[in-house]
Amino acid sequence: MKNLLFSIVISFGCLLLFQACNKRPKTDLKKFERLLGAWQYYIDDSTRGFENWYLDTAGQLKGSNSEINNTKIRITEFLSFYVKENKVYYVPQLVKDGKKAPTLFEYIETKDDEFRFTNQQNDFPKFISYKFINNDSMDVSIGDDKNQIHMQYSKRALNIKL
Repeated sequence: MKNLLFSIVISFGCLLLFQACNKRPKTDLKKFERLLGAWQYYIDDSTRGFENWYLDTAGQLKGSNSEINNTKIRITEFLSFYVKENKVYYVPQLVKDGKKAPTLFEYIETKDDEFRFTNQQNDFPKFISYKFINNDSMDVSIGDDKNQIHMQYSKRALNIKL
């Protein structure tokens, strides 16, 4: 009986120690799934932009940004999220810079209706911000202290015919 009680106490102690060692906060990317879908914005009278977000087969949130000018479609960048040391990074990879290391923008906690990412070491932009107006529209801003570009995005059914 004494050995059984001793074994139970040791087992319980080991379990508590194991849980304490593994108790690292996990970063949840679920909140960013609000971006899922196709978002349209206008660059000028003849050019529309689309930012498309999807979950890949591993459940990772991925995206792309493309421009449609008349009948030509051009993918301009690939988008993803990266987690390192419990920090979330937004990773835009320009297609023309495909062999260059991607630029990481760190997520800054904001209100529930906004995602803001910064990288003060980057030339331009130094920040990227997604601010939701409602479920079907958002304002996207990129910029630095001197210059900012604002775009109004509208959620669209993905129905592009080539």
